[in-house]
Amino acid sequence: EKIAKVANAEIELFERDLTLEIRGSKLQRRRAKKYAEGVMAQRTGPVSITEDYDDDDLTLLLVPQEAVGFVTGRAGNFLRTIEEEWATLMFFCEVGSGRNKEYEKLAIFGDVRARRGAELKVLSAVETKVPGYLDKIKDEVFPRDKGKDPTGTWGTD
Repeated sequence: EKIAKVANAEIELFERDLTLEIRGSKLQRRRAKKYAEGVMAQRTGPVSITEDYDDDDLTLLLVPQEAVGFVTGRAGNFLRTIEEEWATLMFFCEVGSGRNKEYEKLAIFGDVRARRGAELKVLSAVETKVPGYLDKIKDEVFPRDKGKDPTGTWGTD
C-alpha cells in the first residue's frame, strides 16, 4: 500500500504465487518496481543505490553516524512515521562502492514536495542529536530543490 501511494501506481500482491502486479504509466510501474526491490533488499542487508535509480524521485541525505539510530528510531518507527506523514519511502543505503564511516546515506523517494518535507523533518532530528550540523550542510541542502515546486518559490519569496 505504501509503495503504491509513493509510486502513484496500483499494486496487487498475489501471495499464493508470490508475485506483484503493477498497473500505471511506464514511469509509475518503473518506480513501483524499484521501490518494491528496495524494500525487499533492505530486509537482507544494505541497499545499494546506483545512478539509474533516480527518476527525478530521489533525494540523498548524509546523516552523521551518531544520529543514525535516533533518526531511525526504535524498530524504524521514526522513519516510518515520517514516511506516513509525507507519503515517502526512506531507507539507509550504499551509493556506489565503499562506505564512509562518518555518515550513512538516507535515500528519500517520492514527489519533490514530499521529499523536501521528509528531508526537513529528518534534518530537524539530526540537529537535535548533532547541533550545528545543518549549518555545515546548508549550502548543499537549501538550494537543492529550488524552483521545483509548482509555485517555483516554496511559498517563501
